[in-house]
Amino acid sequence: MTLSYRQALKGEEKTTSQQSLQGTAKTVIIPVKGMSCSACQANVKQNVASLQGVQDVTVSLEKREAKVTYTQGKVSPEQLVKTINELGYQAGKPVEAKK
Repeated sequence: MTLSYRQALKGEEKTTSQQSLQGTAKTVIIPVKGMSCSACQANVKQNVASLQGVQDVTVSLEKREAKVTYTQGKVSPEQLVKTINELGYQAGKPVEAKK
């Protein structure tokens, strides 16, 4: 019984940690003009993903956008836009993704 109880407690702790992470995570969609090939797509994804606080990045060449999940307080949408612009692309205004 004790082992099951401990396992249950660990499960609760894990859930609590995941919830607190989700509470500070935000997802934005950033329009990106100027991407013309898969190398462009990979370049944007790699550079945005390298920023501290970025949890996930999906870049769509077809939709011409980047979907970025990040931790608030570690990186801002403005920093994401700046990084994309510094690569030579034109990042539009970030829009919060609908859940």
